[in-house]
Amino acid sequence: MQAVLYYSNAESTRVDKTDYITLGKSIVILLKDRSSITDPVILLENENIFNYNYISIPRFDRTYFITDVFSVRNNLWEIHCHVDVLYSFRTQIKSLTALIERQENSYNSLLIDDNVPTQIDKIYDYISYTTPIKSGSIFNTGVSYLLVTASYGDQTGTIKTPKPSLITGYTIPYILTKEALVNVEKSTMDPSFIESLVKLFSNPAEFIVSLKLLSFNPANDVGQQYLVSTQSISVGDKTIELGEMNAKYVPNNTIGVKEFVFNIPKKYNNFLDYSPYTEIEIFLPMIGWVNIDTNLTIGKTIYVYYVYDLVTCNANVYISTEHIDLGLAESYNKINSNSIISTYQCSIAVDIPVGASNRYEIHRNLLQAGLNLAVGAASSGINYKGQTTIASNIKKNKKRGNALAARNMNVRADTQLSESMLSLAGSTSANVINNVSSTYNHGNLGGGTADFYSGNPAIRVSRPNIALPEEYSRFIGYPSGKTQQLSELTGFTVIDKIHLEGFSTALDSELEEIESLLKSGVIF
Repeated sequence: MQAVLYYSNAESTRVDKTDYITLGKSIVILLKDRSSITDPVILLENENIFNYNYISIPRFDRTYFITDVFSVRNNLWEIHCHVDVLYSFRTQIKSLTALIERQENSYNSLLIDDNVPTQIDKIYDYISYTTPIKSGSIFNTGVSYLLVTASYGDQTGTIKTPKPSLITGYTIPYILTKEALVNVEKSTMDPSFIESLVKLFSNPAEFIVSLKLLSFNPANDVGQQYLVSTQSISVGDKTIELGEMNAKYVPNNTIGVKEFVFNIPKKYNNFLDYSPYTEIEIFLPMIGWVNIDTNLTIGKTIYVYYVYDLVTCNANVYISTEHIDLGLAESYNKINSNSIISTYQCSIAVDIPVGASNRYEIHRNLLQAGLNLAVGAASSGINYKGQTTIASNIKKNKKRGNALAARNMNVRADTQLSESMLSLAGSTSANVINNVSSTYNHGNLGGGTADFYSGNPAIRVSRPNIALPEEYSRFIGYPSGKTQQLSELTGFTVIDKIHLEGFSTALDSELEEIESLLKSGVIF
């Protein structure tokens, strides 16, 4: 019967080899005894068979790989063949629709590919914020202080009529520079200033409600129109003049907003840019490093907002995938929850310890102890010159003399004193000593001090360090997950699911081989 010899330089798994085979010559062959259609054995005379590796037998309507050649005798060859099911049934194969597992050119880059090799070490990218929309609205732009005083005056410094208690007074917040704060401190420690406050309240230190340190100028966030300039500070019923060092009075419900913008680019443009392969962290001042959802932020612009109350210095931190047009006083009402991916709470200031010696209590307790002792002695009918002298000295000396007198009332007790007087003196002096032991109240900076000075928000992206071989897609393809007609595909293809229909002349063994080849990988 007739046959045609070819030379093929195509891979065996290529479906359509038309462009890869070279026509040799037409020949006449003889089948050896009974022969299989899928694996025929043919005899061929007087031909240099080594120039060919492919043959077609029109009568069988199939093409074959030449798998082996035997020399029977001089000029007689025995040729073993195996059907090329892909090329023989290429038309029927390409007409089918299949679920594609992997494909060289048509794939879904977001599908996870467990075949991609990665190295142990990772790649770290650090991203800084872009220029804030509100210029200057960043941290570490200059130190300022938030001083809150208890006062009978208003924000203009006008002195009001004193009220009977601190609770019924006013609490006034001020924004001060360091120089202005030093001026206030000097004024409040003046003895005459303190003495005037002692007359009204038990502890003058209570007039300093709080003192906080801010690493920025709030005016950049709240606007100058929301802060009232003043050249004086109200403390109690007194006014401290600042001269040229202006302060800013802070009205209640004053809202400040800080905005930071970040662009987070993709690197691989596939599944490796997403979780769990890529991780994104953001540093938030006063909070620290926190993770944010990679899948929601990669390849996007994100916005970080610090919305804070300037009186309390409490802040809500919002991370959004959309720009939020926050105002000033109306900020809280403009938050769109649909764009918010994370929220946090923090303080934007550090408490500064306001240490207050108990010297005021020392004075008051000693004075009261001396008066109690005098009354007790009089009621007991005792007249002791030395003790009355001490009582007199207590009134004159507010500090050292008081302590010495109290001690002498116990140590130098005279034998002329009656037992009842000794008891009274001992009891009183013990109370005095307990009350005058010098103390100092210390504040606590808290755990956020380091973060307070550590700068502005920043983003750190941890990515896998892939070791992708050259022509990875050509050899192994990428995950597809698509349903496509096979005629639409080019390149390496692995079929997941397929129904082999329309092969009217194919044998079962050939259909099994076709399905096996398609699922192991073929080339279109």
